[in-house]
Amino acid sequence: MAQWSPTPFQPALYHRHLLERQVHLMIILPGDLKKLPNRQLPNVVTSFNEEGYKRYGEAFIETFLKYWSPGVRLTVFYEGDNFPFTHGLSWVPIEKVALLADYLGNLRFPIMHGIVGNHYNIQFDARQARKVFIEMHALKMYGGKVFWIDADTITHSHVPETFLDDVLPDGDFCCFLGRDGWFYTETGFIGYNANHPIASKFIKNYLNLYVTGVNFTMPGWHDCYGFDAIRRQVFGDTNEFINLAEGLPHGTMHPFVNSICGKYMDHRKGKRKDSRSTSADLVVKRTEEYWATPQDSTAPA
Repeated sequence: MAQWSPTPFQPALYHRHLLERQVHLMIILPGDLKKLPNRQLPNVVTSFNEEGYKRYGEAFIETFLKYWSPGVRLTVFYEGDNFPFTHGLSWVPIEKVALLADYLGNLRFPIMHGIVGNHYNIQFDARQARKVFIEMHALKMYGGKVFWIDADTITHSHVPETFLDDVLPDGDFCCFLGRDGWFYTETGFIGYNANHPIASKFIKNYLNLYVTGVNFTMPGWHDCYGFDAIRRQVFGDTNEFINLAEGLPHGTMHPFVNSICGKYMDHRKGKRKDSRSTSADLVVKRTEEYWATPQDSTAPA
């Protein structure tokens, strides 16, 4: 079977400010969305810097545009100046995200970056909580349903147009990949519904947990611990929160690929960033072509 290769994908490079001034029509800017009457598209958001784009973001974008419906709007919150911009999605500079610059600016000690002695410990890397600010910013900016997908994810199969509504019905507020009872939530895929009655309360509490520094009182300082704290302690883990990983065996470390998400995507997290998830990560039987291909390939041809 032929192996997928990203080499044909070669976007032009533009300086960010020149692009915004001279070729702005290729970007969907937030202000333009308000001009579209009666249109509330489902939104997927992600983020990366220039190094992250080269390592995994390029594959994220290429496979997203190939396999997702044009009716789903993709927004990249990007970090950097000279950046590769691609047609067919929205690009927003990370500086536009409310409260994020102040939060990151206050992380002044090495331990807040996960540096413990001579080692890195992701549990104490408070920079990982930047996605909290991006998600809540997008939720307020776009309204409707907003889904975060980690940028080290590829899409390997065509995603049904109804997929996002299926995993997050209109009457619910949030879908997530929980590992309740033994570990924190895996936040590589998470969705919110801004039209739900509890949305504003959730946004306020989630942001305040990090703005006020309450996250530094928890066992881990990143977004996973904060999400679980707000979900359980403020909302009592109510039915408005849908656990897409419910029913997976206790101890399943990679709920993303073992949930409905794995039918269409692979989250190449951690050491998998330069490879892929393998059969060793699966605790459920997957029949999709991607999972039957050689383990060193990235996506089907």
